[in-house]
Amino acid sequence: MRHSSSEAPRPHGRSPRDSDSGAGWTPVCTPAGCVRSGEWAITPVRRFDAAVQPVLHAAPHSYSRAERTVAQLNHRLECPATATRGYLLRRRDTVAGYAIVAVGRWEAKIVELRLDATDAEDWAAAYALVTDALSREPQVCRISALASVPHLQRALESNSYWVARVEPVSFYDPRHVIDELLPVDIQFFESDLSYYSA
Repeated sequence: MRHSSSEAPRPHGRSPRDSDSGAGWTPVCTPAGCVRSGEWAITPVRRFDAAVQPVLHAAPHSYSRAERTVAQLNHRLECPATATRGYLLRRRDTVAGYAIVAVGRWEAKIVELRLDATDAEDWAAAYALVTDALSREPQVCRISALASVPHLQRALESNSYWVARVEPVSFYDPRHVIDELLPVDIQFFESDLSYYSA
């Protein structure tokens, strides 16, 4: 199994606020801090609450992923190594996903993005909104994400991310249980790479 680390483009000579969010999405800021794109909206949160439970319990259709709890998400938001932020992703005013991001001195990482959705356009819209939110951070010059399942890779590609590197993923699995679970969604949440700040 392999995962790929992708980066969003940052055209030479442009400030982070000028970054393209890709896929024709044109977010609009509102006074409440909510950014909308079509049926989707993104709202920053200081902590996650029970509103995100349906997303945590939604079963993926064609891949496996680690179980999460609200407590784990909030624990990650308290990471002292780097500035970590949370976002709720709403579709038609219903919570349908969340994102956790880490912002360093010049690089931002999408630590995890999860949706209760199967449509490729929904995933592309969610990544467009998170990418746009990160591109508004004045110090951010590069945005990275980690993807090991095809639909996440396609959503990143549709937002003009490119593959920076591909690396093997190993599992200690002497009973070969993982064979029945492949592919497995691995993002920066599962990796120590999200803790260092660049």
